[in-house]
Amino acid sequence: MAEDVWRLTPDADPKRTSTLMLYPKLSLSVFRPSSKSAMRTSDATRAQGNSMMEMLMDYGHLNHDKAGPRAYDSLILHCANTDLWVNVMNGTPKKGCETIKSAHHR
Repeated sequence: MAEDVWRLTPDADPKRTSTLMLYPKLSLSVFRPSSKSAMRTSDATRAQGNSMMEMLMDYGHLNHDKAGPRAYDSLILHCANTDLWVNVMNGTPKKGCETIKSAHHR
């Protein structure tokens, strides 16, 4: 379903490989992993992260012939929560996340 939206973006056009990409972290390998790339953590994170959320918010409405108007809402929410979880696990201070130092961290 998300691959259908990605194919609607200019990034999916093979003729535009040298131009500026809108979502450089998303590629066909994220949506269709090969036996070599299936276990890459970076691709799994990209499939559920901020780039995917932005793409669905920007281009999801163009996929109205295959999906309803609110078809991607749950996936967008999942991507937002996954992105926050990764930020917390990485302890990204500029995004307001602290390193978890104890079991009772608040």
